[in-house]
Amino acid sequence: MKKLILIVFSLVVVFLGMYIFFFYQTPAQIADQNNNGIINSVVFNCAESKSIQAVFFKDRVELTLNDGRNMLLSQAISASGARYANADESFVFWNKGDTAFINEGNKTTFKECVITPSATENWKTYKNEEAGYAFKYPTEWNAVTNKYNSKNSLFGPGATNESGYGGVEFYGTLSAGQSLKDFIKKFNSGVEGGSTSESETTINGQTVVISILPKASIEPTEVKSVSFEKGGKVFNVYLMYKTNFDQYPEDEQRLNIFNQMLLTFSFL
Repeated sequence: MKKLILIVFSLVVVFLGMYIFFFYQTPAQIADQNNNGIINSVVFNCAESKSIQAVFFKDRVELTLNDGRNMLLSQAISASGARYANADESFVFWNKGDTAFINEGNKTTFKECVITPSATENWKTYKNEEAGYAFKYPTEWNAVTNKYNSKNSLFGPGATNESGYGGVEFYGTLSAGQSLKDFIKKFNSGVEGGSTSESETTINGQTVVISILPKASIEPTEVKSVSFEKGGKVFNVYLMYKTNFDQYPEDEQRLNIFNQMLLTFSFL
């Protein structure tokens, strides 16, 4: 009888231990998951007026460069400092303390980079409670709910509830088994002029699809469209800009600001 009680007691202890190991999470672990595992997010200002926005995770870093490129790099072996690289190590991001630089092939393309206060630190925040998303925007811009669809919003210099350089639109819901990329490809096929590409990347640890849509009816103009998804619902964040930056430097500035805004987009 005593032996049976001992066996039962041992089994209870084992199952209790397994429950704690697999199902119990500390508040810190829960907070880490809710934050997509983000450890830190900083902006580096570099020589030649270049900049790097870096979101650090446990074993990788997500970079957004001022030229519009966005990439996720895995941490690599390094004798000193933190080193992150793509698969063939043709692109390497080095970070030590408050400094960083980027090597592409045998060339240092981003150098003398130093952490600066986040450009979005003093920005305003727009929230759409009905649709369940939020983003930050510069104080000199407007961000308002769309007059014709309360789930959508418009933003940019002088934006109103009827028009703006950019905005957020609810695109619809994924079908069963449908990927975000397939959804966007199908959606873009119905847009006048179509898109030049649909590429997957990550923003704040979330997979998104970036599309570039040319507007042939307007002088060299493109729309950068970035699609986010949560619970099957697809939201598109976009900006229209003229591509001749030499003639329209203000459009290049708006695009740079838009790329920073993307890092602040979140679901409530």
